[in-house]
Amino acid sequence: MLPLPPPPPSPLLAEPSPQPRKQGFPVSLNQIVISKQARNQQSSSAETSNSDSKKLSKPPVFKHPRPRRTNPVIWCGAILCLIFSLVLILFGIATLIIYLVIKPTNPVFDIPNANLNSIYFDSPEYFNGDLTFLANFSNPNRKIYVRFEYVDIELYFSDRLIGTQALQPFTQRSRETRLGSVHVISSLVYLPQNLAV
Repeated sequence: MLPLPPPPPSPLLAEPSPQPRKQGFPVSLNQIVISKQARNQQSSSAETSNSDSKKLSKPPVFKHPRPRRTNPVIWCGAILCLIFSLVLILFGIATLIIYLVIKPTNPVFDIPNANLNSIYFDSPEYFNGDLTFLANFSNPNRKIYVRFEYVDIELYFSDRLIGTQALQPFTQRSRETRLGSVHVISSLVYLPQNLAV
């Protein structure tokens, strides 16, 4: 095959176009020749498309902030909170152990015997009486002493207070029982007729 002749010059161009340079080496007929200018345009467009695709396909980089030093006041507060928490936990454990070892129970008070020595009515509504009780105080704990600092015994008839008596403070050892006589005198206690009948 014969090579194609160059195209005719365009009539619109007034200036003559520069003559293409001829290559210094022969080209066979089955080769395609591309000029340097066209090759440079293709490589620059390929580079820009590659850089655009790299920019689009590259995942964004998140920069981790540099670790800052913690304020010493915060460290002191954290250490104090830790110490307080440990003391509180140890105190709770010690209290639980003491409670489980001692197993405290409430003291018991009962009245096994009561005597009405005298009774007198001024009128149907007013009551006067002399009563004696045998009070039994017992401490069922095995390892705990009980101290009664203030004991006030009150006697009621229905919801009306008839008499009261205070006792002297006393102490009970473990598993000790104490019997005491309580003398209650009531004077001019008003009792409505619906209670007195």
